[in-house]
Amino acid sequence: MNPSLYLRNWIVPVVFIGIYALLPNRNPGNDAWAYASAAKWGEELFSPHHLFYNVPGWIWGKVFGGWKVMEFMQGLNALAAGICLTLCGGLIANRGASNRVVGLVQALIGSTFVVFHYATENEAYLLPMVFSLMGLGLVQASGVEVSTRRLLCSGILLAMATLFHQQHLLSLIAGFGFLMFWGKTSRVNLIGYFLLPALSLIAALYVFAWQMEPMLANPFQYFFHDFYTGSARWVAGSKHWLLGPVNLIRIFVYVHGDILGIFKHHGFLGITGLVGGVLMMLALGMVLKKYILSIRGNLNVPIEGRRLNLISGKTFSGIFPRMFEWVSQLGPRLGIWGFVGLGHLGFALWFGANHEFMVPLPFLLGIVLGARVVCYHKPAFIWGLSGMMIWNLVFSGFTQRFFTTDPSVSLAQMVQQYPQALWVLYDESRIRHILKYYSGEEPHNLLHGPEWYAETGREVTELSEIIREALNRDYAVYSDCPNRPRPWNRASMTRVDSQDYWQNWETGFVMSIETLTHKYPVFRILPARADNQVFP
Repeated sequence: MNPSLYLRNWIVPVVFIGIYALLPNRNPGNDAWAYASAAKWGEELFSPHHLFYNVPGWIWGKVFGGWKVMEFMQGLNALAAGICLTLCGGLIANRGASNRVVGLVQALIGSTFVVFHYATENEAYLLPMVFSLMGLGLVQASGVEVSTRRLLCSGILLAMATLFHQQHLLSLIAGFGFLMFWGKTSRVNLIGYFLLPALSLIAALYVFAWQMEPMLANPFQYFFHDFYTGSARWVAGSKHWLLGPVNLIRIFVYVHGDILGIFKHHGFLGITGLVGGVLMMLALGMVLKKYILSIRGNLNVPIEGRRLNLISGKTFSGIFPRMFEWVSQLGPRLGIWGFVGLGHLGFALWFGANHEFMVPLPFLLGIVLGARVVCYHKPAFIWGLSGMMIWNLVFSGFTQRFFTTDPSVSLAQMVQQYPQALWVLYDESRIRHILKYYSGEEPHNLLHGPEWYAETGREVTELSEIIREALNRDYAVYSDCPNRPRPWNRASMTRVDSQDYWQNWETGFVMSIETLTHKYPVFRILPARADNQVFP
């Protein structure tokens, strides 16, 4: 393994770092606000599922007095994405690919939706990829040339990836399995230099975090916190099975209801994005045409000739024979990437096919198949790459940077204006984290909406009793739940629809929060039925 290969192809990663840094997400998700709040104020700093992710933001906040922690963590992810592209470039070049091919594959990986999105968001999926790719690269090298130092470093790096996100425990297991079956080192050295140091580091730091912020009875339960609390569980159902294939597509291209809003309100931008879609379809057509012509030509060959070709191994160059040829040529040296990829894909499918758990897949696919795909049909690859870049840049990058697609920040500002009121909120958790991020104080006037009660198996009558008691004490009660739009996205498709609950209440319209695609109304809940009451 030549270390200079990891620095030779740096131009594409630097360009993408610049793009990501210029397009930070102005509509952060619930987790992003939670991480930023924890990092800024140092409360609940450690999270069992991604133990150390908030630590860099906390250090930044300490040094700069809590200044722009959210923006720093988004920028850190942009940098992490660029480092990952550089590492992928070195791993691809190590297999003999030219600089031009490596650059094209790097651009493809960097243009995929999941990489583009999480490089501009405050989420815990790209920082661990830096450690994971470095560790797995050393694991692959250890399978060829024995080195105890390399074993130790690879194990420590994969342990660090696990500490930044538990999902990468799969990478550590895959690395150990690969070295166990295909490595040239003894099992004693493998356990002593690779596995034990890695597990010891993970265990020691989890014990430390548990002592700092004890949540459950012991460090073991703390490590498996999400399983003990039920937040990590098998997700099934027709909607999730439908969304699974959609999210497999979303690894590469942005699919969301906001696209329709862009066409409706910003036609020129929508048409620009559509150009990207046309280029992707053109690339797909070029590939299909080549396959169809290849298959048609082989169908004209006499049956005996085709049998002879099959026996001699000279099969026609259709898609399936080529796929089998690629797989057969991977060999033990590349088995680690396929092993890790299947592990992460299975993990994502187990937990509802969330595309956030599929972030490792573009990197792994690019390392294993990227150079072959470029060489097989370079014109189609370039057209497809250009189209995907334009599509994701317009519909995801520009949209999330320059438009409001979520009403949460505006709603949080309303809550600050009426601090004595009680708020029944559709996304209570996100509003809570936003208020905590800016003020440092935990709000105590927020309630979950009826959807949360239905989804957690609680009786919605609990909410009704709280509202009635507040109204009897002359508290104002507001909510963004009645008549809430349900945009075409994963959240609205998987969440319970509890609009029937509000038929038993009289509401007074207050105002609407306008986003790119919808208007989200805010109502005051009234103590008695009244007609046409409007509240300022």
